[in-house]
Amino acid sequence: MFMFMHNEQYNVMNIAQKEQIIFEKALTKLRRTIGWERIDNLGANNEIDFQNGEIRLEFTFVIKNEFRTGQIGLLMQQFVGNRRVPLLITRYVNPIIGEKLKELKINYIDTAGNIFITVPPVYIYIMGKKPDEEVPAKKYLGTFQAAAGLQIVFALLCDRELVKKTVRELAELTGFATGTIHNVFNDLARRGFIIKHEKTGKKLVNRRTLLNKWIEAYPENLKPKIIYGKYKTIQIEQTGNDLKEYGAIWGGETAAALMTNYLTPKIQTIFIGDEVKKFIFRKRLELDPKGDLELMEIFWKFKWPEAEMNVVPPILVYADLMATDDERNIETAKLIYERYLARYIEED
Repeated sequence: MFMFMHNEQYNVMNIAQKEQIIFEKALTKLRRTIGWERIDNLGANNEIDFQNGEIRLEFTFVIKNEFRTGQIGLLMQQFVGNRRVPLLITRYVNPIIGEKLKELKINYIDTAGNIFITVPPVYIYIMGKKPDEEVPAKKYLGTFQAAAGLQIVFALLCDRELVKKTVRELAELTGFATGTIHNVFNDLARRGFIIKHEKTGKKLVNRRTLLNKWIEAYPENLKPKIIYGKYKTIQIEQTGNDLKEYGAIWGGETAAALMTNYLTPKIQTIFIGDEVKKFIFRKRLELDPKGDLELMEIFWKFKWPEAEMNVVPPILVYADLMATDDERNIETAKLIYERYLARYIEED
């Protein structure tokens, strides 16, 4: 029988080893629960086939060690354009995430035996299975766990030339201690995101992967620390003219609408600095946990071209859209990426 290692052993394994364990155990649970046997495993292409009676089911799978709601947008984007049926394989899908994936018709299996498969005429939904052992909390070691690390990475992603500045210059630009920046740079270098060339100096590489890691970490490790609160929606000109006197600027869906003319915002997101109390008072904002207005703290100090459009840096707009499970938001995020990010995320 395939058994999990102790958490201490598991945590020091590399990603490929962890994914192989998850893959094998999830398939073992699937076979024992519903009797399916895999007939083809083209692991190099992340493709797997099953036989269910006379029906052959062809999947493209993605393996995730831990899966959170903030990853749904990225997952949906990964499966776009694939002719095969998408399948998420992960350690554990809790009931809340399971229901969300079910609503979006995203197939999944986990190592606990929770299953959602909808491939007409096949429909299987099993939820409520507990993992054999307690699933350890998701960990973003160092850079991706701390809000400070995420803010520094955000600056580097927005302007990749910043990586060439000295630690002291970056400290002045970001407001963080030189020791913090030094630790982040060392961590990024260890992970393969910063390389050093004798002639050109430091360079930020693997930027698309770094962006995806930032987007995964942002909803849980940074956003909760910079949100002032949710409020009842108020009427504000989309041009943002009535925000300027407070040093405020559009983010989220409203920013995306201004940047693409493709989205009708359902939620207003405003980023603001020191004038936040004045803004709340003058606009007579009322706190509402279910409100459609998010008031967020501006956490960067650098300049960016899109500020002329009264919107936050595109990476932040992209991240907020991808953190939702709204298909229209995901489509708009793709437009944001193609129009504003691809040129400096993907170019060498």
